[in-house]
Amino acid sequence: MTVGDRIRTRRKQLGLSVDELADLLGKNRATIYRYESSEIEKLPTTVLEPLAKALNTTPSYLMGWQDEDNVFGDIIKSRRIELGLTIEDLAQKTGLSVESINKYENNQRKPSDSIIGYFREALLIDIPIRAHKGYWDFREDIDIELNEKLALLNDTGKKKALDYIKDLSEQSKYLFDPNEKEDCG
Repeated sequence: MTVGDRIRTRRKQLGLSVDELADLLGKNRATIYRYESSEIEKLPTTVLEPLAKALNTTPSYLMGWQDEDNVFGDIIKSRRIELGLTIEDLAQKTGLSVESINKYENNQRKPSDSIIGYFREALLIDIPIRAHKGYWDFREDIDIELNEKLALLNDTGKKKALDYIKDLSEQSKYLFDPNEKEDCG
């Protein structure tokens, strides 16, 4: 994928028209088309950094030095800093632990779609949700989210959650069968 392809793909993910992106950058639409067609390949940092910011990504991703799965942490960290929020502030806004925020910001943990939603709301930005995820990635995301939500509860809430889980685990239709592939969204 070329730099132009990444610019076009990211613009479309955000639902921006060429004219809207041009307005955000103070450029004309022809310049954006030239970026996207890779007619202009060597983007100076004075262009690359505002372009990455307008597209809610990083210059490294646009240049192809970093894949999309590894930009989430960079995006949320730069936006948090831009808003003047501490990690503690962001933890409070998202309902996640400071430890979890650190792991997401350092790309040590991949976010589930619902976690991405928490960051979208807290940071007021559009972060695309990955369209296709593997089944085991989904299960891991659910386990992480369950643990994070459980950590927010007091002892009474934890006991109630355990009661719900016990009830669900007594019903065969909710029990995990490793031989049966579930449709997990």
